[in-house]
Formats: sequence, structure tokens, C-alpha cells
Amino acid sequence: MKRSPVLVLVALSALAAALPAAAQEGLWIGVKAGYGAPSPSVSTDLQILKGTDNSGGFVGGIAVEGGWWKNLTVEGEILYARRTATNTYFGGTDDHGGYQGDVKADYTFTTLEIPFHVKYAFSAGATTPFVLAGFVTTVPLDIESKNYAGSASMTEDAKDQFKKAWLSLEVGAGLEHKLSGDVSLSLDLRYLFAVTDSAAVSGDNWKMRDLRILGGVKFGL
Repeated sequence: MKRSPVLVLVALSALAAALPAAAQEGLWIGVKAGYGAPSPSVSTDLQILKGTDNSGGFVGGIAVEGGWWKNLTVEGEILYARRTATNTYFGGTDDHGGYQGDVKADYTFTTLEIPFHVKYAFSAGATTPFVLAGFVTTVPLDIESKNYAGSASMTEDAKDQFKKAWLSLEVGAGLEHKLSGDVSLSLDLRYLFAVTDSAAVSGDNWKMRDLRILGGVKFGL
């Protein structure tokens, strides 16, 4: 039976919220912000795609973290993210065999992301290195496509070209520094790579990948 992406989203979100809330080793809430550099893998059955360029954007939101066992913690986040990708297509030839130029489609993605991580801290000092791993559920809020062919251009809503939810895995490493017993700063580098195809159009394949750097501050409750 085919599972609804919405049901998957609800289940993963509930899990991300429930584990930190149930933690017995301490609970923290914080904010994070940074930059994401995407490198999506895009293909199509039409065999006219020449390549894909991309640029990054803002990533930021809130996080809840709870102690689990010894140096292990669990963390759930709700992040707002923006990314862009430009597909360049072969534009074909005219009646005389002359090349008509490339056709381009600029995609701008605005998404809501719900990461869930397990984190391991290597020490309990003032400055602590850590690693993290987990999964990310992404829900597109808005997807816009601006298409160019010669001097003509057209902007359209492209949200229906993509699925309602995407699933990715994420790994990372970083440092956390305690300012006091209840306040800590963090900086981490992450790599997110899709395990599901986000395209909803038959014959297209989009696998999202992002390299991100995020800084944050968290407060003990």
C-alpha cells in the first residue's frame, strides 16, 4: 500500500518532538541560523538537460534537545530554508539547422524542514566537539520557476511538479561552547542527502543535496 507523505511527515514530526520531551537527562531549547549550499542531482528522460547550476540561501529556525544516555542527546528542529537551482536545456534547431539557443528554468525553493538527530559529545568540558546523524523531512512551502527562451521569459508556480514531502539523511560535526551552566553556543557543518526522489513529474528525478553551516544558541530549561 502506498503511504501518504503527509502521514509520514506527521509520524516523523511526532517522533522528533516526543523523544526530547521524554528525556530525563536535561532539556534545552534554542535557535539556529546559517547558510545552505545546494547541489541537487537532476535528470530527465527527455535527454535534453545540459546541466544544473545552483545557489544557496538562508537556513534557520528553532531546536529542542534532550539528554538521552551519557554523552548522547536527541534533537528535533523546525527550519525554514531557501535554495535555488537552474536547469539548462537544449533549445533545438530552426528550419535551417541553426541552433536556437539554450532554454533555462530557474527554480526557487522555499521549504519547511524537520530534522531529527542523535548527537554524541566527545567530552563534558566548556568546549565540546560533537557529531550528529539523523533524518530530515522536507515540506515545500513555495516553488517558483522562471523560464527563459531567448528574450522571452515566463514565471509559474511549480509546486505541483514536486512531491508534498521529501525524506533525506543528514550527518554533521561541530563544536559547542558553554557560556554558563544554562547557555551554550554551537557551530556545526552538515551534509544533507536525499533518499527519496522529490519530483512528481513522470520521467524527472530530483535528489536534493545540501552542505550547510549553522550557528546557534541554546538555553537549559
